[in-house]
Amino acid sequence: MEKTLLTISAINEEIELCKDVISQFQEKLDELTEKNQLLTNRLTVLRAVGEKLPEGMAKQVNQANIGIIADERFELLPKISKQSNNIEYYKQILNTVIDLKRELEKVEG
Repeated sequence: MEKTLLTISAINEEIELCKDVISQFQEKLDELTEKNQLLTNRLTVLRAVGEKLPEGMAKQVNQANIGIIADERFELLPKISKQSNNIEYYKQILNTVIDLKRELEKVEG
């Protein structure tokens, strides 16, 4: 069996990789959160418009738009949750790798 040595440089590479992955997930989370906020704002406006519209066709069209936007917003929630979970997962890995680096520095130090 081949012997592999754990090195500070290998750990540093892993730290950078984790940071990059976290950054990518954070960018995606920011996009999804922004889209969710935009949809929430649209829903608020459309609901206010719906209260002002008279009964009839215009109100039905508005209600249909509200339904579509509400569905789209609802579909975003699991995606936002998944991105948050991914970030937490990689932060945990990153913290573990950093702890490992500290331990190795003590041994080598």
